Amino acid sequence: MSLIVHLDVDAFGASVVRVLNPRLRGRPIVVGHEVGGRGLVSCASYEARSLGARAGMPLAVVRRRVPGAVIVSPAPAEEFRLSTQLFAVSADAAPVAEATTIDDIYLDITGCYELFGRDLLRWSQRLARNIRSETGLPVSMGVGSSKFVARVATWAAKTGRVASVVPGQEQEFVAAAPVHLLPGAGDMLCERLNEYGVQTVGQLIALGEERFCMLFGLTAKRLWDIASCRYHDPVRATRRHGYVTHEYRLDEDTTDPLILSAIASRLVQRIIWDLRRRGFYCDAGELLVTYSDDGTASRALALESPTCNERTLGALAQSALQKACSRRVRVRKLLLRARYKPSLLVQGDFFDDDCVRKDRSLARAIDEVHERHGINTLSPATCLIPRPNP
Repeated sequence: MSLIVHLDVDAFGASVVRVLNPRLRGRPIVVGHEVGGRGLVSCASYEARSLGARAGMPLAVVRRRVPGAVIVSPAPAEEFRLSTQLFAVSADAAPVAEATTIDDIYLDITGCYELFGRDLLRWSQRLARNIRSETGLPVSMGVGSSKFVARVATWAAKTGRVASVVPGQEQEFVAAAPVHLLPGAGDMLCERLNEYGVQTVGQLIALGEERFCMLFGLTAKRLWDIASCRYHDPVRATRRHGYVTHEYRLDEDTTDPLILSAIASRLVQRIIWDLRRRGFYCDAGELLVTYSDDGTASRALALESPTCNERTLGALAQSALQKACSRRVRVRKLLLRARYKPSLLVQGDFFDDDCVRKDRSLARAIDEVHERHGINTLSPATCLIPRPNP
């Protein structure tokens, strides 16, 4: 039987702020960047959440509803530093470690039961204390026979505790978990499930496999196997990746596809510039849309191979934008996140054709202009944001 540990930092952005300023511990913290009087909550501490603050909410609304909240700007450099430390401490404790996000890690400790003193709960608690000691970050942890079961255990352990699922009781344990915890269950699928009265994993299982797959298509089979604790996705040892993130908040919320397309192109340009000047390649990405009603939608960028080519990433971002903007609701913000790896870890192509070589030559020339005069001095026409119609 596999033994998987999942750990997640409690309110990561707010926890980082508290590491930097310990006097804020216990106070309602709201993290968000404000420009021109407009800004959105990127993270809220549990104290702030209990008062009504939540991610995606306008900061102006937070000031009205939660007058005692402490609003601070995000600290991306510190977030990256502490995330790196978090992974290092966690990876040293287990044979295999996989970082899925900046604050979300899976550990495969299969076969280590005797090594860890036959008490996995105590071992997990000791690891949580080590992480707190080394990084200052509070974590919740779950232990189970699969990634999904361990993830649900972490959800049940919030905040700052450790939960372990007894072998053989997995299905009963995950029944109360919300369906959004299922990997691959995006906002649209959860909305459709809600239309059928399905909000928990137990309610999903009650539909029956045949009916569920009939309603949601062939791709639902894997989701069903995960929900029924039959699918065991292995923990994949990963080299620590970094992330580059850029976002754009609109002065006025809009549904204009030309404006949104231009904003996506501008975000791609800035992501690529950050990558190339640091010698990095993007190997995965995500586009996040925030609507005026605080709803969100995200789509992954399906890269076939690592790239630092603006046209390649731009085409994927435009495709993701079209899929993400599926609601007839105005958009308030676009965020593009790219996961990167150093160029030394990217396999080159010995048989590059003339077009590829010309693209690289053009990219070098553009980078020289940006280096000397700034990124806004030279941009493709696709980055020009049209004025909204009066």
